Amino acid sequence: MTFVNYQGEEVKVEYEHLADAQWGGHWDLSRWDYFYWVAPESPYKPPVGFEEPNISKIRDFVVRNLKSRIHTTPLLVANYQTAEARTSWSKSPRTETYALPLTQRYRLESLVDHMIKQALRDVGVFQLRLYKSAILDLYGMLYSPHRWGEEAIRVSTKDEIKSFWVEKWAGHGLDRGVLERLFDALYGVITAYGAERARARLRFLRYRMRLGR
Repeated sequence: MTFVNYQGEEVKVEYEHLADAQWGGHWDLSRWDYFYWVAPESPYKPPVGFEEPNISKIRDFVVRNLKSRIHTTPLLVANYQTAEARTSWSKSPRTETYALPLTQRYRLESLVDHMIKQALRDVGVFQLRLYKSAILDLYGMLYSPHRWGEEAIRVSTKDEIKSFWVEKWAGHGLDRGVLERLFDALYGVITAYGAERARARLRFLRYRMRLGR
């Protein structure tokens, strides 16, 4: 069986039992990620016309999700961290800075999911994702830390922002009436989240300037 070892080289080994193919690299020659899951060859040889069972699809989904979250998050959070912050995440203000907008995003998406499924019983996955993206776009337009185009937003009234946002996303095929209801229901939530994010950002900047937390 061929797999990638610790040095990133493809090596070929013989095995007698299926367990050796799955576990041998994990224990002896390589990390689990670089052994079975991404091996050029699989120990399983399904017959022609065989359809993968749902349990296998669920397993693969869980593994991919684990990799994308657990393996990537430490690299993101540890970037530019001090040794003290890397040793104890609770001492890292950057962790909170990154985590806050992400938790706000999850909450906004959850609210949109609930509202859209009540308003549009037969909504598809793609359309539902567009409504979530529309609300996140509104959040970013109002409170993006990059502040690109903030002059136009600063001089716009709430009604002007609503009109611009509704027209933009109605152009993507979303229901104008539903967009207006989303705006009216979630605008206050977004402004509250934006204010909290601004306070967290100021705390982080004060920390960076050694003026306290």
